[in-house]
Amino acid sequence: MNAADEMATNLPGGAGTGIQARVSEFSPSNNYVGVNLGQLKYVSEPFYVRLIQEQYTNSYPWSTNSTGDDANYSPANIGQLKNVFSFDVMADPDEDGMPDWWEMVYFGTLTNASGGDCDGDGLANSAEFVAGSDPTDSDTDDDGMTDDWEVEYDLDVRDSADASEDADGDTFSNLEEYTMGTDPGEPDPVNNAAFRLNSGCGDIYFVSNQVSGSTAYGDLATMQQVSQEQAEQGSFSLYSCAGDIYTADSGFHASSTDTYTTIYRESAMFTSSSGAALVLIIDSYKDAPPGPGEYMGGLLLYRAHLLGTPIVYRTNDATAQITVISENEFTWSVDLDYAGGVVEIRVPWSVFTVVGVPLLDIDEEETDSALCLGCGCSNCAADITVKARPSVETGHLEVVVMDGNDLIAEIYDDNCFGGTYHLQWDGTMTNGQPADPGTYTIDAAWTIGTNDPCTDSEEISILRVDSETVATVPADRARKTLGVGEEVTLTLEPSSLSPVTWSISGNGTLSSLTTNPITFTADDTASSGTVTATYNGHGCDVTFAVIEPTGISMQKLSESNYPPGQAGAGMYTEITMLPITVSFYSTEFLEIPGPASSVSGYFTNYTPAQLYHDPSSNWCGFGYDNVSVAQDICATPILPPPWSAGYFVWHIPWHYRMVGSSSGGTQFTVVDQEFQIWSNGTVEVRKAGASVQRSP
Repeated sequence: MNAADEMATNLPGGAGTGIQARVSEFSPSNNYVGVNLGQLKYVSEPFYVRLIQEQYTNSYPWSTNSTGDDANYSPANIGQLKNVFSFDVMADPDEDGMPDWWEMVYFGTLTNASGGDCDGDGLANSAEFVAGSDPTDSDTDDDGMTDDWEVEYDLDVRDSADASEDADGDTFSNLEEYTMGTDPGEPDPVNNAAFRLNSGCGDIYFVSNQVSGSTAYGDLATMQQVSQEQAEQGSFSLYSCAGDIYTADSGFHASSTDTYTTIYRESAMFTSSSGAALVLIIDSYKDAPPGPGEYMGGLLLYRAHLLGTPIVYRTNDATAQITVISENEFTWSVDLDYAGGVVEIRVPWSVFTVVGVPLLDIDEEETDSALCLGCGCSNCAADITVKARPSVETGHLEVVVMDGNDLIAEIYDDNCFGGTYHLQWDGTMTNGQPADPGTYTIDAAWTIGTNDPCTDSEEISILRVDSETVATVPADRARKTLGVGEEVTLTLEPSSLSPVTWSISGNGTLSSLTTNPITFTADDTASSGTVTATYNGHGCDVTFAVIEPTGISMQKLSESNYPPGQAGAGMYTEITMLPITVSFYSTEFLEIPGPASSVSGYFTNYTPAQLYHDPSSNWCGFGYDNVSVAQDICATPILPPPWSAGYFVWHIPWHYRMVGSSSGGTQFTVVDQEFQIWSNGTVEVRKAGASVQRSP
């Protein structure tokens, strides 16, 4: 694959027009003519324009683009060509399906899982890379359509202009299709509605062609069954379920006695004193036997209303009765006077404008009941799904988060036509600060014109795992980097939540899986562990990095006493385990014996056994501040004259282990303890940054 094809296939947003234009300039001839650096820059420049746009890099692989640079006329070599085209936009060393450069651009880390969904838009992080979308923004191009929806329907997640386009030519823009929950790739009915029919006896049929005169009616053969919820919410598409669309049967369309179905508004208009409307013809047929009798039924319209009173046709029953129950419901009662009788009811109806109180619902199943803050994902957010009955007039939909009477966040506030809105709240309050753990109220209000608003409320819990190290030193007890064996108290806030379950991936142990709070104990080796607290199906994570000791430092506390005129030096030191950014109170150390090295001068008068380092065999522990509970004595014996210059050193291995362990521990550093004497009898001892010098 050449560089242009690789970028077209693998780079988010493709190769772009600049690269294609440059490649189109290539000639199939002159393949063996040499090139200079300026020509190499010219060819590769649009490639780096795209790489810089996508933040793969922030610079060109050369110092200047000036065509007046003399270097541009120098011959280019193969190495320079390889260097310029050495980029690999698919490099993925950690093999998680996401190029590492892309992860660093958007996450600043390589730890986010490919199957995670940081922005909560339904697209996994790895799918965001394939789509070219921003994994930390549910609507990359800010066009009002979420990335997952655009990907599902083959729209461009990076082009906001497609929101106003009409892919299927049904007069609804892609954004309107998103709002209505319909397929932007299939034509949708104009102002489609739904109804429910029921019958007291006999069968119900829908008739499309039993009409008089030249009046034309809608094609009812395109009706489909929908659910009660779909009918109430208007969240259905006429073409979404082809298997349920009724087919013609000699002009009649049989129905069950209790059904929901969609009416397709084609060009069938009916002019009445109430204005233009569609007409639904209900042709009800009563077989014989049992013969004549009363026939009753009813119809309920959804997202539509009656225009006047339905009219009964094709019956000689003078007592036929139509009872209008509400703006969108009526019943009928007809006495069929012969076997096989038929009654036809013509129903003028229209999609509602502003009729009655509009429907509004915060969908409990699709709305998160909890949001975890501080989970390590910078754009974690709660999904909130609000369904408002669509209207032909604009209305005001407002969704706010409240803490009692205090406004915490305003998630959505706009003029709209209703439909299904997928909103997100990232837990940020109006002042820009994260909300405290607790239970908050989501209030939605949908107002059309001067009507009273329709409202709905749900609760959402803000969750957070608080961590506090048992060690009071260092001062940052919320830190996520721990020393080996260090303990942390974990609390899922609000602490009153129950039941809470805990789990761990990686290394470390938990004191309990069901209580709140619990204690996490770090592993005894360098590692990491992620602890998850789960409440009501929502998990909050906290990840700890565990480090081992890397060395020690010493500070002189006091000096050893020697008789006047005698040579020798010594000191008492305080030992600190490093680094001091964590606590190693769960560890203890031991110095390992060994011979002297680099023995010279005065000290050559001593035998190896006399210079051998033989420390205490007792392990020594540390406090929270990493300071040892015992002091180290670094001293020489009295060194008799005659004196001369001399030197030796102990290279002392230091081991650590966990308190309570019986192992020989793990070496973590080597500490030099140096001894030096001068011809005047002055002696100096040095160890781990501490030193003492004494003259006779």
